[in-house]
Amino acid sequence: MSEADSDLPVIWTGIGLTAAAMIGVVAWMLLKNTAAPDDQAELAARCEKKDKLACATLCSRTPTDPNACLVLGKELAEGTGDEAARAVKLFAKACLADSPEGCARLGRAQYNGKGTSRDLEQAERNFERACDADNALGCAGLGHALLFGRSGKGAEPKRGVALAEKACEQGEQRGCALLGLASLNGIGVPRDAEKAKEYFATACRGDEKRGCLGLAVLEYHGQGGTERSPETAVKKFREFCAGELEDACAYVGMAHLSGIGAERNVKKALGVLERACDRAPPAGCALLGELYAGAGLGRPEPEKAVSYFERACTHGLPDGCAALGRALVVGGAGVRRDESRGVKLVQDSCASGSPHGCTTLALFEVSGSASIERNVESAVKRATQSCDAAFPPACTLLGGLIVQGAEGKPDVERAAKLFEKGCAGGDGNGCAYFGAQVVEGQGVKRDVAAGLSLLERSCDVLGSLQGCAMHARALVLGAGGRAAVKDGAERAEQLCQMGEVQSCLIAGVAYGQGTGVKKDIPRAAALVVRACAAGFPPACEVQKRLPKPVVERAVAELKAALGGADSSAPAPTAPEPAQP
Repeated sequence: MSEADSDLPVIWTGIGLTAAAMIGVVAWMLLKNTAAPDDQAELAARCEKKDKLACATLCSRTPTDPNACLVLGKELAEGTGDEAARAVKLFAKACLADSPEGCARLGRAQYNGKGTSRDLEQAERNFERACDADNALGCAGLGHALLFGRSGKGAEPKRGVALAEKACEQGEQRGCALLGLASLNGIGVPRDAEKAKEYFATACRGDEKRGCLGLAVLEYHGQGGTERSPETAVKKFREFCAGELEDACAYVGMAHLSGIGAERNVKKALGVLERACDRAPPAGCALLGELYAGAGLGRPEPEKAVSYFERACTHGLPDGCAALGRALVVGGAGVRRDESRGVKLVQDSCASGSPHGCTTLALFEVSGSASIERNVESAVKRATQSCDAAFPPACTLLGGLIVQGAEGKPDVERAAKLFEKGCAGGDGNGCAYFGAQVVEGQGVKRDVAAGLSLLERSCDVLGSLQGCAMHARALVLGAGGRAAVKDGAERAEQLCQMGEVQSCLIAGVAYGQGTGVKKDIPRAAALVVRACAAGFPPACEVQKRLPKPVVERAVAELKAALGGADSSAPAPTAPEPAQP
């Protein structure tokens, strides 16, 4: 026998062994996927008791057991990172196996961007598929999207409410909590805090934490017949923040900012707001943007503010889109102006039912621009509706329009009531305008000390740049006595460095006159020139009356500070479009 022949038995033996092994594997797989009924039932019983291994076995079989995938997915969904991503895959598998709940939970993950990228369109499709199969969770998800304009169809508040009602009636407590939110804010239904309380209570009794959070919000504000107790409410906010509802951290931050229900502590507020924005956007993101945009953190940081507004908007918050739109229309230091995009964002925000968006659009209509026709009548209507919807800045804007005679003869008494309403709701500008009226006795009884206190609160507590400027001006003009003039001038000078252009002129006039502060013409000229260079006409008029050599030196110094740029380039930010 040749050498080649002698190898044949070895080759065939190898092939035989390989074939036998493959047959064994195939047989094992068939046995694995066609388990005996007793084995299937035993695994199903263990899976119902949340035995992860049993659930994983059933979910991996062919055909897939969608219930097993759901049980395992729900266990993992409460985690973060890899666990949340694994949960999404399990929900997707359940959905492919025609499980309505699987589609609903997949939609939730896509809607919130948890364990997967945020995809509102795909989330809407999965919610709709689940809801069409009469799944209450899917109906609640679709209802939320339609209520808040986060669907491809835009805002459909009435249909959103109908879906939330369907979900609530079927025992899905998220639907009940959603109805409470709609009733509290007047979205798709008349505003009714007492009705909101009923829905929140139903959801809370059903162990839906968002219903309990809603009750705490009512307690914080004293709404819906609930006794007002900010301190008790904040304790609950903290508990929710430390637990599953990290968006509740935004309420803790709000309390620390206002000093209502918690110590006023901007540093603590910043920490919990950042936590909310990082882990549960858009919660807290828009408020962080407002902090960085105003004087709440000492010095405005427009670029940072826009980044937070952008994040809030990207995560579907209409108020965040309104704030972003305004920032893009106004522009300013570090923010590239984009009027067309900004106006579109604001218009879409208003169309979704956001009082913030409609108030901002009203502000644009007061001023008029290349993209928005000036229409004061429309602005008054929008501001009135938003004020009635309990949006404090809208009351402030409406007060400004009334005091300017937008509805005929100026009405300082009605304006004062609107400013006071805005202030009571926590709007810093409302406190500023109301404080100014109290200082001067316009439409209200004159009380200089009380007015100055309101101006100080608007600046130091509520972070209103307008309030800071008005407080500084009042002090410079002697409202706080001669001893307070120096403090006012220094405050105005600090505001000037922050870009508040009117304060440059206030400080400049103070140092130029030398009343209550040491007279310093070069210092005055530097401040006035800075304001004029920013495009503030009253400052340019004052500049003409200053000694020419001093002005020329101030212009040269400003030019050098700007890196050799033309001295007419705005150093601080020019005022926003005219507002009351």
